[in-house]
Amino acid sequence: CTIDWFFPWPEEGLIAVAGQQLADIGLEETLQKSVIDQCMQFQVRTQVMSARYQSEVNRFNYVTPTSYLELISTFKSLLNVKKEEVGSAKSRYEVGLGKLLSCAEDVAVMEVELTDLQPVLKKKTGEVEEL
Repeated sequence: CTIDWFFPWPEEGLIAVAGQQLADIGLEETLQKSVIDQCMQFQVRTQVMSARYQSEVNRFNYVTPTSYLELISTFKSLLNVKKEEVGSAKSRYEVGLGKLLSCAEDVAVMEVELTDLQPVLKKKTGEVEEL
C-alpha cells in the first residue's frame, strides 16, 4: 500500500509557476497577469471543490501539482492553435481585401475608359444611322 500526500501549493507558488511557464506566450503584460491569476484561481477552486466532494460523497479527487502544470500546458497549446486560426483568417481577409481594392481600381479605370469612349460611340451611331 502506498500513501500519497499532495499538499496544496500556496497561491504565491501557483502564481510563480504560472508566471514562469507562461513567460513566453506573447501576450501583453496586463492580459498575461490576468491569465496567470485565472490559472491560480482554477487550481485553488478545484482544491476547494475536491475537498467538498470528498466530504459529501466520501470519494477522492486528487488535485496535484501535475494537474496544475497540465492546465498551463493545455492553455498554451490551445492559445497557439487559436493564434494560428486567427492568423490564417486574418491572412484570408487581407488577401480578399486586396482583391476587392484591385477590382475597385480596375472598375474606376474602366469607367474612365467608358466615359472617354462615349463621344466615339455617339459618332459611330450617327454614321450607322446615315447609312
